[in-house]
Amino acid sequence: MPHERCRFLVASRGAALATVCLAVFAINLDVTIVNVALPDLARQLHASTKDLQWIVDGYNLAFAALVLTAGSAVRHPSALQPVRGLPRP
Repeated sequence: MPHERCRFLVASRGAALATVCLAVFAINLDVTIVNVALPDLARQLHASTKDLQWIVDGYNLAFAALVLTAGSAVRHPSALQPVRGLPRP
């Protein structure tokens, strides 16, 4: 029995590490895409450097809020039921 528990803990640690690595990759990729799009945004919106900083900061803030909301939804799925209009059990 103790060996089965150890195997489960090792497997769950590996899964947790893979999940964190995937999340970090997704965040870095997303920020890179926004930064690559900045020259086009500056041209089309006639934005100054200060305006571009606001665009990047606003996007990162919105993305972080969505990541935190998704994390809480996974941890406490019943907390979002009233938002979706589903009755609580």
